[in-house]
Amino acid sequence: MQKAIENQAELKVLEKQIKFAQKARTTVQEIEEEMMEDTKSKMTGETMEIFQRLDWKTETFSHIELDDTYELELYDNYGYPMVGACSAAERALLALSFTLALQKVSGYDSMLFIDTPVGRVDSDNRLNFASVLKEVSKNKQVIITFSPSEYSQEIRDILEPCASTYKELKTTDESEIYIESR
Repeated sequence: MQKAIENQAELKVLEKQIKFAQKARTTVQEIEEEMMEDTKSKMTGETMEIFQRLDWKTETFSHIELDDTYELELYDNYGYPMVGACSAAERALLALSFTLALQKVSGYDSMLFIDTPVGRVDSDNRLNFASVLKEVSKNKQVIITFSPSEYSQEIRDILEPCASTYKELKTTDESEIYIESR
């Protein structure tokens, strides 16, 4: 009989622990959902703010939405999704805006490394994009690599005055690679 009473007492303690664990789990899930929604809201607002600041077509786009997997969609002023219809330069700007927003919201503000930033950008938008990169470099370290065909004189004129370091990889007749600094 004593054993049955002890088992009953242990069962009540166990039931209390289970109820506490269930409440704690629900609370943690609610906090997680709230934090994720808050982060997504901050990311959406910050990405759009940066995109509008950097984009040269300021009147075209109205807002950005992020789904639960943080997939981004950009909408025009009529409410239509536009990412698929954006130029390569606009998609690159959107990616840059998202990256900068992610760094700001997360608090992890690292340097940026951008490889061939204007490779797929049409000639009309290359100078605009170079100007954007120049603006971004005022607030953070940016390392940019260009192919020779990308690095036109116009882009040089925009970027080199603000560059703290310039390195160019060159080859000799024997296909040896060396670095030239300016």
